[in-house]
Amino acid sequence: MPSPKNAGFTHPTDNSSTSRAFWRRLAGPFGGCLLLVLAIAIGCRPQGSSSPPSRPTGTNTAGSNNDVLNYAIDVLRGMEDTGKSDTLDSVVARLNQWVKAQPGLPDWKPDPLVGTLPADVKKLPNLQTLVELEFAPIDGTDLRQIIWLREVSEHSAGTENDPLIRATKLFDWTVRNIQLTAPGSTPVPHVPADILLFGRGQANDRAWVFMLLARQQGLDVVMLARPGSDPAKVSELLPALLSDGKLYLFDPTLGMPIPGPGGKGVATLDEVAKDDSLLRRLDLDAEHPYPLKASDFQQVVALVEASPLYLSQRARLVEAALAGKQQLALSVQPSKLAERLKTVANVQSVGLWPIPYERFLKRIVPDGKMVQAAFDELRPFQIGMPPFPPDAGTLMRARVLHLLGNYTGTEGAIAMYQHSRPSQRQLQEILDDKRVQPQQRPQLQAVVDVLNTTKEDASYWLGLVAFERGDYETAIDYFKKRTLDASPKGPWTAGARYNLGRTYEAQGKTAEAVGQFEAGQSPQRHGNLLRARWLKEPSEKKP
Repeated sequence: MPSPKNAGFTHPTDNSSTSRAFWRRLAGPFGGCLLLVLAIAIGCRPQGSSSPPSRPTGTNTAGSNNDVLNYAIDVLRGMEDTGKSDTLDSVVARLNQWVKAQPGLPDWKPDPLVGTLPADVKKLPNLQTLVELEFAPIDGTDLRQIIWLREVSEHSAGTENDPLIRATKLFDWTVRNIQLTAPGSTPVPHVPADILLFGRGQANDRAWVFMLLARQQGLDVVMLARPGSDPAKVSELLPALLSDGKLYLFDPTLGMPIPGPGGKGVATLDEVAKDDSLLRRLDLDAEHPYPLKASDFQQVVALVEASPLYLSQRARLVEAALAGKQQLALSVQPSKLAERLKTVANVQSVGLWPIPYERFLKRIVPDGKMVQAAFDELRPFQIGMPPFPPDAGTLMRARVLHLLGNYTGTEGAIAMYQHSRPSQRQLQEILDDKRVQPQQRPQLQAVVDVLNTTKEDASYWLGLVAFERGDYETAIDYFKKRTLDASPKGPWTAGARYNLGRTYEAQGKTAEAVGQFEAGQSPQRHGNLLRARWLKEPSEKKP
């Protein structure tokens, strides 16, 4: 296996041949797909999958040009079914074919809040091209990330018209599907596509996914922070939904919204700033208080997520041209949102959320530890399990289908996850292969270890699919028997225990749910214990 420590690790916006060669090398002998680590992976098409949509034909009229755009979006939406002839590079080529016929937006200028970013951030390559109409290769990966976010938001937000209900559903999906990790648990600076793909993240990773899911549903979620002397260094508080002139608070570390007065609904910024008892209800006891106080919310900065593509002229052009089921939220105008935010009580100022830019900067000059971690994270996604080719990336395909909400059928997420779960007999047969030379044993054991990880991931995610479909008995089987019992100290113990509790709760099995929420240790333990407390107190309404 080639050592990633000797490979060049460059920012994903670097489109040089050296950068592209590294991403290919990173796949190593475990995969034949070109995977963009820390961005989005291009799925391989196993044998027998469907063909990509038909290419548009005709002269370059307005109608046919729109067909080119719709074709590019269709390819992005069905990327899990496409083969090597329709990579993200070809999508970008189609978008550039379309955009050449566009006149551009009259008097378009970068949003004024971009000027408030620190000088080092402004040097990022993808901030230098906001005015450009031509799409760069990195835009293809960003667009595919947006497709994933759009599809997740569509099947998790529900059909309610109430913005708060929809936002709460999006937040709940995020908490159940992104297992909380402790700060510093990985040296890899993840972006939302990585967080969705790997299903793990820190509190601000959950917040980032929540913000972008909400954007796809036309909802504005911002990060609140304490003001400081240096605008570039703020102390984050909580993400909040802006609706009807109020900011509703959600806590990604607790894994729940902040309950409103009487434990009902979702508390607003104004309510918690005036009434510290709302936050003290979140204390476990004198030794384990909730860390935030009313005084933290009396003057806040509202921070808008504004990753570079969302700020660009070309993204806004595409967004305006898409209609119906093709619609995507591809742009944000922070200054216009700031006008609404500044009318909210307790909001002192508005800025851009620095986390996305901090992540991008860290990717420019990584160390060997970061490269190795990125290499290790992707290996389970690249192996093809029978009956697919060895490099088919079965788990990758399953995971993308899961995010897109395509669960059933012979090539749905459930079937692909099942293919990603080799039996113990199969794993032992690999280790017992007499043809393997003694010097090859360590490499063989490494392959089996990766296959075990693939199996653990697939088992846990099958539980999440079953929960989404309301198949609670199957969810219990995967969370309890095939995850917690099979790997008591495995990578998904915290998430499986929490989701097992949520499954019991959905069934009305309160005692069993409480038992799961009170058991074990995890970064979300404080919130789990609160949930258990409220389940045991019928007079209290849980959020």
